[in-house]
Amino acid sequence: MRATTEASTASENTAGLGMLGETIRDLLVRQTPNLFRLYLNSHAAGACVLLTQAVARTWGETADDWRVYLANGGDDALSGAIKLARYANGAEGRSFGGLLLDPHRRLASLFCLPTVGGPPAPLVPGLDGASDPAAARRLLEDGDPPGLAVIEQRTLREDFGRWAPVIRRLAKLPRPPRWIVVAERDDVAAALRRQPAEKPPFSPEVVVFDESYVNGELPFGAFAARKPLDRNWLRRGMATFHSTTFQPNAIASSHVVRCCEQFLPELHAECAAELQRLAHDAGRTLRMLERRYDPKLARWIAVAGFGRLGVRAAGHYVLQGRRRVFDGVAGVACSLRGHNPPDFLDELARTPDRQACQRELAGRLKRLTGLGCFLPASSGAAAVECGLRIGLAAQPSRPHVLALQGGYSGKTLFALAGTSSPKYKRGVGPLYPHVAYVDPFAADAPQQLERACRELPVGVVLFELVQGVGGVRALPDPIVRTLERVRASTGCLLLADEIQTGMFRTGPFARSTAVGLQPDIMTVGKAVSDMMIPFSLALYSEAVRDRLADQRIDFEPSPDRTRRFALGYRTLLNSLRRCDASQFTADLQRRGDLLAACLRDQLSGVRSVRDVRCYGLLVGVELDCARGLRRRIRRLLPQLYLLRMLRNAKFPLLMGFCQYLPHVLKFTPPLSVADAEIVAACEAIGAALRTPLPQLLLEAAVHAQVRPQLQRLGRAALRLPRGNTT
Repeated sequence: MRATTEASTASENTAGLGMLGETIRDLLVRQTPNLFRLYLNSHAAGACVLLTQAVARTWGETADDWRVYLANGGDDALSGAIKLARYANGAEGRSFGGLLLDPHRRLASLFCLPTVGGPPAPLVPGLDGASDPAAARRLLEDGDPPGLAVIEQRTLREDFGRWAPVIRRLAKLPRPPRWIVVAERDDVAAALRRQPAEKPPFSPEVVVFDESYVNGELPFGAFAARKPLDRNWLRRGMATFHSTTFQPNAIASSHVVRCCEQFLPELHAECAAELQRLAHDAGRTLRMLERRYDPKLARWIAVAGFGRLGVRAAGHYVLQGRRRVFDGVAGVACSLRGHNPPDFLDELARTPDRQACQRELAGRLKRLTGLGCFLPASSGAAAVECGLRIGLAAQPSRPHVLALQGGYSGKTLFALAGTSSPKYKRGVGPLYPHVAYVDPFAADAPQQLERACRELPVGVVLFELVQGVGGVRALPDPIVRTLERVRASTGCLLLADEIQTGMFRTGPFARSTAVGLQPDIMTVGKAVSDMMIPFSLALYSEAVRDRLADQRIDFEPSPDRTRRFALGYRTLLNSLRRCDASQFTADLQRRGDLLAACLRDQLSGVRSVRDVRCYGLLVGVELDCARGLRRRIRRLLPQLYLLRMLRNAKFPLLMGFCQYLPHVLKFTPPLSVADAEIVAACEAIGAALRTPLPQLLLEAAVHAQVRPQLQRLGRAALRLPRGNTT
């Protein structure tokens, strides 16, 4: 699919979305990269400027002393903020415990499970909620001093007098807690109007922002942290520690700026000159992203050659002047048809209103998955948390989660229960304790699985049928059949995490269908919103719904939450309708077969490749890093090959890698990829992986685009015996 000027014909229609429709239309017309991590995103930089200035004006701070972490939703942002504070506390030998001062009962509910006839069950140990000052005093008297405290700024503004004794008591502790303040848009507006309010005896170290900053029209969240707080968080080797959901989404970031202009005009006016400079000065934007957002991301934008303004994205390509780069990452399996579909808003205008949309979606999803009930979420991690809540609440006598090693469920605090890698949990304090893990690739894995479900009160078994982050590895068929047996024998519920494999990525709508497994709960995300906005779903069966009804537990979202997910529902319905109206599934199967054949042909006999794993349009290429110089630079080797692909003269392309196993390269192109693009991409991948290692090192040294030690390795490569390229 060649990128053309087709975006110039984008409709003036805003699909009844009001201001949000205007934001989306403007970005479509300009072909602004939306979910492209290496984009020099002036919208994200502008959002960071506004949010740090909001902190500065509210608390009398200096904006440049704060760094912003963008999230897919307000709940994700709060979880990330607490995770950061706990990590910093652990590094300093302070308590992981947290006290949530929660008169509106919004905060603690994120970290506990409702029960019948008893107090909520904690999902993240050590986080205690108090809905009134008396309860807070009891917690302080009965427990250890907390290492962090969370409060809404609305409480400080409207009800400080009632909570002041508790706050002052916390401030007088020998080691006062780190304060996390949740600030809504109205709180910032009140501070800008200088409404009289008693100043609390603390300054926050983290400020959390929610969907009010985008007028509640789509999922959005962020938190700002004092820079000394995240010093350990950002040290070398921690690039993938915090949640991958903290990446810039141009639609959400741009809408923050638009909404601030309308609803916080004084704040926007203070930042207007800086916002204008960011729109026209690439160097300033790069420096702002480095100072106020993510220094590692800023460096990689420069390394990849996208550190300039004017980058566009259309169809399957990212465009920089005449240079076209094929996007083989596609938001990490997020794209159905590529960037900025010009008719997106026209299509949305033909979808029904919210209730009719949800009814039609329920019917379509039931036919595709066998699951007729669903709840919305903002990210894959949030969907997994939702699915686990559903499964555990449906059978309260079975609190254990059994997860398969190599699986990845996200990095928010409760989702870490399903993320098996210990390095993502190190230093963040106690997490959900009732978790057991089984290695699905062990020789006796079926026996281990059956024994765990027999000996433990397992309520939910969580698994990915193809472990995307864990190396693009499919579960062995004996494990899949064992899952069915343990459900029949113990009554546990099966939760299939199809965030990466769902939405036709591996062929059918869900991978479960291909392997003949009917889960009780399923998560889908990524491509459900066609790479436009944060959105995901937790699907579950009518039988599970009836169990929840028996427990008198209702997870239905509030009207505010329903409103922010309305666009996600319409986008998903539009995508399913389009897939119905074509030979989509048959064409997708053919493309997957072509990709597998071309890639294996290109990589056959290549010494640098150990294995090629293809599941539809989800592909993993495992590098051989076991010998010689490859072993010495195994951490840098994937980066060298990825940069070589990006510089391919005929067909430059972007490819990713697996977080758990960085030596496994990942290819997840748009589902609408053309046959000619598949052939060209495979040739570019093959050419890069056949490049002798000394040549790769010398190129890196010449371009000075990777760490300085590569220059030394490049010179050493010149001294290798002839023919030794391992």
